[in-house]
Amino acid sequence: MFDSSKFPLAGESGYGNLSPLQVDHIVDESAAWGQFWIMAIIFVLFLVFAVYRYVVKKDSVPFFMSATGIIAFFNEGNYDILVHLTQPANSIKPLFWTGGQPMGLGFMVGYWGVFTLMTYLAYRFLSKGLTKKKFWKLWGFIALACLIIEIPGVQMGVYIYQGEQTLRIFGYPAYNLWINATGWLLSGLLIVIMEPILKGWKRWLLSVLPCCGFAICWGISDIPVVCALNIANLPVWSMYLLMLVSLALALMLMKMIVSMFAVDSPRRWTIPWEIYKQ
Repeated sequence: MFDSSKFPLAGESGYGNLSPLQVDHIVDESAAWGQFWIMAIIFVLFLVFAVYRYVVKKDSVPFFMSATGIIAFFNEGNYDILVHLTQPANSIKPLFWTGGQPMGLGFMVGYWGVFTLMTYLAYRFLSKGLTKKKFWKLWGFIALACLIIEIPGVQMGVYIYQGEQTLRIFGYPAYNLWINATGWLLSGLLIVIMEPILKGWKRWLLSVLPCCGFAICWGISDIPVVCALNIANLPVWSMYLLMLVSLALALMLMKMIVSMFAVDSPRRWTIPWEIYKQ
């Protein structure tokens, strides 16, 4: 007989509290609302831009990929547990709880807007066809943009990375830079490749492809990070070593992508349909 007291179901006491994360910090309400409105403005502007591109420019890509951020948001709680990222106990309007912490409306709006915007920017640059040098410049640009976007939230305590995170830049773990840069670039590239053949109702798959791109990146370069942060009693030097392994894996993945898709690569793949826009 199944005993739900040992394995609580959704809605029962204990469900969503499977991790030892301590959500005990309180964020200043003005900081939380400030970040919410900034992210909300980014989100609304992107939606307006998506409608404009669809109606005026006959470009449906931003419109049909507009749901990608919300899809990614619902997996964010699981990732937070793995990297010890906690949301404040007084998060704005919690939509649900996962891993013992609230996933608030402000966080959802921010994730929805920023994740979608960064993926679209990567797509727009990549859709023109990039040389090897420009591929790497785009990768660096995305990493820098990620840092600029994330630092205010970390500094204001809107979310906190707990424990030893090895190298931080103004409180923001450096490993997120190469993971997010590679993930967003790969997400945009998948849209470039698949968009020409996704017609009709299949256009909504443009919202799913970025999540696939990030899953590929996370599955490769995030494993050493998760090990570094969660294996008990690791010496700090070995945590740094695992972070370097993560960086090396991200760079190897990028090198492979550049070799396959840069317009000046001698090993460039041939796609049986036109993927670059003139």
